[in-house]
Amino acid sequence: MPNHEVRWGLWLALLLCVFSGAVLADEDWLITRVNGAWTWEKTGPEGRVLKNFLNQEVLRLGEDGQVIAVSALPFTPGETTTCSETARRNPKHACSSAFLDCKAAGGGVFSVMLGFVLDGGKGASEARNAFSCTFNEQALQEAAVAVGLIDKLAPKKAQKRAETEANTAPPVTD
Repeated sequence: MPNHEVRWGLWLALLLCVFSGAVLADEDWLITRVNGAWTWEKTGPEGRVLKNFLNQEVLRLGEDGQVIAVSALPFTPGETTTCSETARRNPKHACSSAFLDCKAAGGGVFSVMLGFVLDGGKGASEARNAFSCTFNEQALQEAAVAVGLIDKLAPKKAQKRAETEANTAPPVTD
């Protein structure tokens, strides 16, 4: 009898391992930037982890191994988008992503007038305070490596330790 119980226990453990591996593939990671360094905050089911602050991002590892910035979904590498100052200050808006390189867009008179016609004084203000933003794929990859979501690039600390160990002489034995 005990042998059958052990076998069932092993099968159950194997099934749990397989199931937990499948769950890990469909998880979102909430990461936070503290003093310039990215840290892992929590992990949860896909679509359930939300960004609440400007210094946070939600990442997901795609089926093809690519890292996806869920909190900046509308943006693709190389694409330039215009973001308003209000959108950049709203943590729930994709324009507030830390993976965007933004520069003042310099609205110009025509943009301000068009904004005023379309949306009144608020539209004119938004046109005047617009930013031209480009998605930074390298910053996304660096953040994913820093928190351990991917390990395509070894962290610099690990490389230094490996070099130090390689440069030490082996112990002398007789």
